[in-house]
Amino acid sequence: MWRIILAFFVPKRWRTTSYLLLLLLGTVFIFVWIAKLRSRYNIIDFGFRYEETDVWLTIDEIGLNECPVCFGHNKSICRGILERNVKLQHKNVTVTSEHWKPRAHSLWNDERISIKHFGNASEFYKIDNELCSLIGKINSPCRVREVAWNSFLNPSSVESAIQDTMECPSLRLMTKLKQIYSTEGVQQVNHNNMLYLTSTLYLNQEPVIFQLFPAENGWPFPKLYGFCGRAVVVEDAGLPLDLFLSEPWIERAKLALEVIKIAKRLTSNQEHWGLYLKEVSMGNFAVSTNRTVKLVDAEQVLVVDLTESNVTAEKKKTNNQCANTEVKCLSFFPIELCQGTIRDQNYYAVCRSVLADIGSRRGLLHSPPEENDFKVMFHDALTECVEAKKIRRTEAIELVMGLLQSKINQANVK
Repeated sequence: MWRIILAFFVPKRWRTTSYLLLLLLGTVFIFVWIAKLRSRYNIIDFGFRYEETDVWLTIDEIGLNECPVCFGHNKSICRGILERNVKLQHKNVTVTSEHWKPRAHSLWNDERISIKHFGNASEFYKIDNELCSLIGKINSPCRVREVAWNSFLNPSSVESAIQDTMECPSLRLMTKLKQIYSTEGVQQVNHNNMLYLTSTLYLNQEPVIFQLFPAENGWPFPKLYGFCGRAVVVEDAGLPLDLFLSEPWIERAKLALEVIKIAKRLTSNQEHWGLYLKEVSMGNFAVSTNRTVKLVDAEQVLVVDLTESNVTAEKKKTNNQCANTEVKCLSFFPIELCQGTIRDQNYYAVCRSVLADIGSRRGLLHSPPEENDFKVMFHDALTECVEAKKIRRTEAIELVMGLLQSKINQANVK
């Protein structure tokens, strides 16, 4: 059809040029259209395909009927979820072995959001089963919202709940949680909020971490919008870090610096909190379209109030007890961390579980440049960060950062 139109309106001697011009314009249009889609929906091809399904999340699916055995009930959040069309997104083919949890995403006041945990039935099955067994229903469903009031989820105080569930309880930690879960204008935590808190502490402490250390105050976590039953609504922080393993080394070096900065922020800060990674992988971090890195999975984080420690500086180091071939191993000493005698846990964790090659697993900084002696120096610095045999990890992590920054600066000059 378009050839006929051109033949009618365009002289014969100009038709070939016109065909090429139209082809060029069409190609440019397609690229611009794809670029806009990528910008809007954060679509990046990393060797897998997302499958998206338009769904309506129901009250049962987000566990609202199970409250107060849930994370909480923010009316505006629930209204937004239940009255809005939400797209369920997951990847059906993966290029890495990292675990990537399904997520639902949508828009919240023009901000992209991620709805977490509503699909993780296993997180709730155990606690539901424990509650039902209290009334003789073992491996059988019951009305957990009724049983909960006379169970371990309803302690005598916030203090006892925290002491039962958190490894390093402190007075300052208890005070902060009381402030978060207290009804506005009232200093006491009401019964519903008490069960929201204890259910969260028993189920998954990540929502508590996000509230204690909010993104708005500069903490490297996604912004928390609120709760609706057994669903947690946070900002969509981007794609898992392991999906960037095939990018050029210099780009991965920039991401590695961001990961190290997160480890430093969690370790040493003006608020005198130590937030230590008990388990970590590349899948725990997310990268936004502007290359901001955030720690999006905070379930395995140990909170330590360093103001309660009599130790002004670390006296011991995390002893790496993992073999070089153990991919998923990470040493962890909670007693010493709670006491403040060990404070290098985060540097050890990110170096071993994220940055370095361990066994068959490629680290984020695999295949470093071989110019001059850089590869040897970088390998030695990263190895010291993992093992700390010759120097302290605080010194090793600074060496790693210095080497990364030097290569980044060289690349910028070019």
